[in-house]
Amino acid sequence: MDRSSNSDFAREPFSPYQDANIPLMLVGHSTGNGYFPQQTPAAVPRRERYTAWRLLIDLASIAWIAPIVFAIYINTQSWVVGRGISCRSLHPNPYCTGGLFAADRHERLAALYEEDKAILASLQIVSKALETWFSIIATSVVFSVTMHLARSPDGLPLGHLFTHVSFPDVLGLFDRGLWTSWTGRRRPESVLRLCGFIFLVVVLCITSNLMGPATAILIIPQLGSPIVEIPVTDRFERISADLSPAVANMAPECSPTELTAGNFSCTAVYASSLDEMSSGSKLRMEMFLRHWSPGPIVTEHDGVLFTVNATNGTDGIIAWAPSRRALSEITADLIEVEAIQGLYWPNDTSEVITKFGRTPDPVAFDKYNNTLDMTLHRVLPSLGFSSACVRASGVIDYTVSTTKSVSCVNITLTTTRYAVSCSRTGTGWADIELARSQFFVADTSDVAWPSNVSVDVFTTTKEAYFNNTDPPCGSTSSCDWERIFSREAGRHPDLGLLMDVRPQQLTLYSKTHPFGHHAVLCTSYPYLSFPEYVIHVFPDQNPIRLTQLRAPLGDNAYQHITFHPDWISAAWSLNKPSDIVEATRPAAMNLVSALKSIGSPPQFPEDNDEGLWMFLSQHQVATFHAMTFVNFSTTKIQPRETDDDPIRPFLRVYKTLRVYMYDSKSRTFKAAAAVCGFGCLVAFFRPIISNVVSARRPSTLRVAVAALQHPPLQSLSGAQKERDLGRLSVRVVPHPEDQKGVVLQALQRGF
Repeated sequence: MDRSSNSDFAREPFSPYQDANIPLMLVGHSTGNGYFPQQTPAAVPRRERYTAWRLLIDLASIAWIAPIVFAIYINTQSWVVGRGISCRSLHPNPYCTGGLFAADRHERLAALYEEDKAILASLQIVSKALETWFSIIATSVVFSVTMHLARSPDGLPLGHLFTHVSFPDVLGLFDRGLWTSWTGRRRPESVLRLCGFIFLVVVLCITSNLMGPATAILIIPQLGSPIVEIPVTDRFERISADLSPAVANMAPECSPTELTAGNFSCTAVYASSLDEMSSGSKLRMEMFLRHWSPGPIVTEHDGVLFTVNATNGTDGIIAWAPSRRALSEITADLIEVEAIQGLYWPNDTSEVITKFGRTPDPVAFDKYNNTLDMTLHRVLPSLGFSSACVRASGVIDYTVSTTKSVSCVNITLTTTRYAVSCSRTGTGWADIELARSQFFVADTSDVAWPSNVSVDVFTTTKEAYFNNTDPPCGSTSSCDWERIFSREAGRHPDLGLLMDVRPQQLTLYSKTHPFGHHAVLCTSYPYLSFPEYVIHVFPDQNPIRLTQLRAPLGDNAYQHITFHPDWISAAWSLNKPSDIVEATRPAAMNLVSALKSIGSPPQFPEDNDEGLWMFLSQHQVATFHAMTFVNFSTTKIQPRETDDDPIRPFLRVYKTLRVYMYDSKSRTFKAAAAVCGFGCLVAFFRPIISNVVSARRPSTLRVAVAALQHPPLQSLSGAQKERDLGRLSVRVVPHPEDQKGVVLQALQRGF
């Protein structure tokens, strides 16, 4: 009887084993009556000897951890390579030095770029090698687990037997057999083991495919900006904005005696700066009114240029002015870097640095020369202001006492809206911040009716606005000014009053002529903040040495302060009292011209008021220029002092370099480190898994030969779908006669 005539075998396994869970061999023997399956007793697995080859493989697995740990370490330490990737090679590249100011810096950078391309290609090859290395380790783990499950009593689904062959191809994760072969009639323990096996395969496959990009992120340096901290020695103490100018170093020609006497003409060395900004502001405002987009005003101090920086605040747009003393500090920092970079003669380097109050630092030479760019930073005080101007009439003074008075001004908002603005003057009030100053701007353009422009500047902390055209009262007997100015900020309908309680500076510009007068009242709210003064050193990026302020953001980043009116006189280089600005100065001509150009008020608040905007720009220029003169004082930081006082902060100094470096702060590094860290765990536990699963593991070739040596199992002929074939559980056992051979057993219950 031939095999095909055995109907019992062709249909299904023998009935005695229908429910017995007895493994059926994929082997058989021939008898005179036909071909029947043969039950072969399971052989005891032979433990594989720990050979030198296995030791070498285990060491190779653990050795993969070393370069990964080193790569993670240099990233966490923010290891700096230099201005090029090849600057940390065994043979230092001569193009890595030369300084930012070298005459051949462009040729050096071009040559360095060519060297970097070769190093970058080598690092990419190393990254691919590490990826392949890990794929071998992961495949070994999958193969060991596969064979371990295949030798278990429950066996392994046939669809999972060769999972390691397609590993780590990511397309294998989309193979239906991987996700359906574990289903069928199985014990819960077997299902749990198979789910864990699938999870392990998926995780290792994803890790293997991510290992290439992850290792590339770790071993290839990126352009970064490391910070070189300078030890902080000073903290801010006080700003002198609320006092009359008295600091001798506000200008080269000024002395304390002259400043105390109110002689501010010593600041005339900076008069051209005000004239320059005034003319520039006029031009830019004309461009703006023509719907062009003008750039900012730029002026110079002590070898560096600066401009206006602006932010949005609750009081409107705040313009921030740099301190001239702060700019001098930035200049000294810049000179120090230039000297170290070799911009001056070598024997003059120490002399140049010492002249600007710096100590030569030989260690800084390598840092400053081996960089693509450098940025200098200093945290120093800066004054800012927001301002607005309205049409007004002359000042009306009301006497409260011999030491107290109130000055009121009628203001015109629109053709139908009027108000009265009143402020306190005199020394009798409780507020010591109150001050007043006056000067004149000459005007010779009106030959028939020449008259000067009067400039009255008030500093106050409270301003009362009444919503009518006449003051509420006209004498001390009928008006309780003490009661009015004791009101809190906000609206008071009983008096038709709006109280503005915050430090402010009021400036009234007025000019009388036969047909009436021109008058404008400008209100400025001064602020103090501590921005970063920043200057880029690289001449190709910042050829004009422009210093920028990283203006503070948020209402908590600045504080209200009082600004003494004498600083405005110092900005115009005048002597008190009542000095006159020459009519020939460009700033004076621009101010007078803008004042005369103010026409009738607009009908509605949202209407354009070009004449008033033009005048506002001139007022802002004078205020901005005045704030640059304000000095400040510092104190030395005592041991154990902390930087927890926002009013008296530490004045931090640091430099940022532009170099190739390793860094651990980016999200990409954290993701790459997580992938490689998991890979290190796999590489570490692979020898352990290999030794725990230490029974002889047949190769894929041995398993295939075992299947080819024996006739096919006829009971599989009814499995038409690939899913059903994959569900068949098989068990791999050692061959009872061949020491290196294996035998496949088909387990009936898995089908």
